[in-house]
Amino acid sequence: MHMLKLVSTSALLLAFAGPALAQDSYGSDESADSEMSGDAMDNGMETVVMTGQAGDEVFLMDSNKMTLYTFDNDSEGMSTCYDSCAENWPPLTAPEGTDLPQGYSLIERDDGAMQVAYQGEPLYLWKDDTQPGEMTGDGVGGVWHVARP
Repeated sequence: MHMLKLVSTSALLLAFAGPALAQDSYGSDESADSEMSGDAMDNGMETVVMTGQAGDEVFLMDSNKMTLYTFDNDSEGMSTCYDSCAENWPPLTAPEGTDLPQGYSLIERDDGAMQVAYQGEPLYLWKDDTQPGEMTGDGVGGVWHVARP
């Protein structure tokens, strides 16, 4: 049974949680308790990004436990996904000045929005992922990949 568990990392925008909803490699959903707990939530800090685990796979997800992705066409610290691309792959954004843990940064998009990046790689959601733990965008077009720490 594959259960989604957060890997604890002590940082402002990373949260700790117990099991949640995950999808195994065969596409079947398994549900469990999805309550969040830990330092980030207890201190009233807003959660923007988390590290999750499904089986042996460790990946990045947003505060709604939706999988985050990287785009091969981006360059370090710069997004190239706009217009219809951004409709399909919404950028993960946060307010300017958000204090991020080591390894994370904010990059300015052409429209002035601040996008969260991990090790310089801009992070995105995928419009076709509808449930937490889904990774249906992995490998799309050979250029989209699940973001991994």
